[in-house]
Amino acid sequence: MLYCSCSPLAGDAARMPDGDSVTVTFAVSCPETEVSTRALDPSQEKAIRDLNIYLFHKSTDISKHIFSNDGTKQIDATLIKGDYDLFVIANSGGNLGELTRDQAERYALNISEESDLSANDVLPMSARQSFSANQKTVIPVSLVRVTAKVQFSLTIAPEVSGQIVLQTVQIVNAPRTVSYFSDNREAGELLNYSKQNISGNTFSGTFYVPENLQGVHASITDQKDKNPANAPAGATYLFIQGTTYGRQVAYYIYLGGNNTGDFNIRRNRQYIVQATISGINTIDTRVSTVDLTFGSIANPCNVGETVTSSVTVQCTNSPNRQIYLAAQIVEGGGTLTVNGSAWTPGAAMPFCKGNETRTVPVTLVPSRSGLIRIRFTVSDDAGYITYLELTTYCQQSYPVTTVFSENSWSKTAHTPLTFSVKANQQNNTSGFTIRYELLQGAGDMYYGGIKLSDGQSLTSGANDPATGLTFPFSFTPTVIGTLSFRLTFTGMNGQTSVVEKTYTGIGPYKIDITPDFAKIQPAGTTVTSDGYSGIYYKNFTIRLLASTDKAVPKPVTLRIGLQYKLGEYKTSLTPTVTTQTKTGTVTLSAGSKTGHTDLITYNASCIGYNAGMGSKIIYPGPYARYLYYGKLMVDPETGSSYARKGTTKVLTDKNLVFNKAMHTQAQSHWFEASKAANLEKWIRTADKAVKREL
Repeated sequence: MLYCSCSPLAGDAARMPDGDSVTVTFAVSCPETEVSTRALDPSQEKAIRDLNIYLFHKSTDISKHIFSNDGTKQIDATLIKGDYDLFVIANSGGNLGELTRDQAERYALNISEESDLSANDVLPMSARQSFSANQKTVIPVSLVRVTAKVQFSLTIAPEVSGQIVLQTVQIVNAPRTVSYFSDNREAGELLNYSKQNISGNTFSGTFYVPENLQGVHASITDQKDKNPANAPAGATYLFIQGTTYGRQVAYYIYLGGNNTGDFNIRRNRQYIVQATISGINTIDTRVSTVDLTFGSIANPCNVGETVTSSVTVQCTNSPNRQIYLAAQIVEGGGTLTVNGSAWTPGAAMPFCKGNETRTVPVTLVPSRSGLIRIRFTVSDDAGYITYLELTTYCQQSYPVTTVFSENSWSKTAHTPLTFSVKANQQNNTSGFTIRYELLQGAGDMYYGGIKLSDGQSLTSGANDPATGLTFPFSFTPTVIGTLSFRLTFTGMNGQTSVVEKTYTGIGPYKIDITPDFAKIQPAGTTVTSDGYSGIYYKNFTIRLLASTDKAVPKPVTLRIGLQYKLGEYKTSLTPTVTTQTKTGTVTLSAGSKTGHTDLITYNASCIGYNAGMGSKIIYPGPYARYLYYGKLMVDPETGSSYARKGTTKVLTDKNLVFNKAMHTQAQSHWFEASKAANLEKWIRTADKAVKREL
């Protein structure tokens, strides 16, 4: 594997507008095919002499061209952040200059003779892929040869040995043009390779052939029908000439994925063709292919994290052929398992037969940063070998650190717990993602005044690795008991740090509430609990007040039962007294200290007192006393029953005269009179009330 660094072309800077930029590193590699060949040795087959790299921004007209031929190991490029299409042309022989996206996509190699495919002892290669340049990273680029490799062996069967003399072998109908980035299906102009002489009864050699996709003819089911009469006009084949008893003989072997209807020669594949001449007009061919492919792999990956992929070996047309697989890390470090087992590095293990396809999982745990190359080797019992490498780039995985700082807290519901978390990660400048989870209890989590829902994630701003970032939080529990929450901080490369806190014994938010009774003022009089006396001349309302010594954190509704006695004058001077119960609710709004509700409204003829709460509602004062005792009271100076303002009446020995028009029993000391007349009725009423309560 070679890596190449860039030599920026003049004009690159002018094509790049102002904006956020990022440096990416392209690690360019090519697959291995370590098979001894006539044309090139193994190192030449995989060598990279020069690179033309074309970058096209997907959402703008930004483009960049990089040419490299200095042989260094990495290519660094400063790019405007965004998504890009990448085109790489390797071993072109020089600087191809600027290309548009359309020109790059259509770029092709023109071939005038076989040697053009191995000019300068290298093979033409290409790579096309998309990537995102949003942070500093390494982009592995795996090159693909635009040619196929045909490994051909020819023998004469013993029964006809001496009857046939082999003379030449030749590749016929090779495309003169091959596209770097698209399927090469239209052969166009065709090229015949120079003939190679054969001496003796065997031949073994290797040819490099441009990709030539001529399709599959399903109607051909026998190899004898894969002949010039049935083959597509542009199909590539091996042409063999010889003599028998002075006569010329010729044999045609059409290349493809099998020895019947497949006429496709695909790039970057190796075709092994074994042929045996068994008669003047008969040649038995065995065309077998072995394809090695990989599943996707995380790139970049992180030190110590598990990375998964897969390897697939697809074999055709050789059921008796035993295929072996070997795997080893040839660059980088870590633990490698294939199909769940740790394979001995480089050891060839039986894997499948020559007509099978098998896929197994691959697991890698990198142990250090840098490029990782995993070489997979496929071989058979005849000694044929092919290599392919799975590559990724491993970044140093710096941990995320967090420091939790808590302010004093009473562990009381509805009282906020305030705290902060300081997070940092070496070399992390992009910031963190924070995920909040409520594990137990109930309440509200806030970050910087923003309420978070359970499971919500938020993203911070840029991080300064020298100082880190401090995140302010507060949590207000709304239930008593146990509270538990988790904050997960995720930095670069998937590294995380978890802050998980549990608090037990969270108590209630205590508020002392004292009910008060008040009157809606009809005539300027007031009433308070427990013993205030006042006179009601108009309708009045019992109002229940609630007051606290501190504001409530959320709305609170109190349900209060009030028991009281009510005396009501109807048609006589003796009131009808009843015991009544009222239930009311008082709501204190969030942040308030008081609340009230009106339980009931009474007219002026009503008197009563509270029996359940110790408060009284009565007709008090001089007027009630004046009537009850039945003695005239007068102004001390005028002697009038109407006293001047500010004057206190004095008692006389003169009896009042009661008007009996409204009630025939109107009199002073009405309680004693009513008691004498109604005691038995009182007792019956009281007895019923007691039994009802019981």
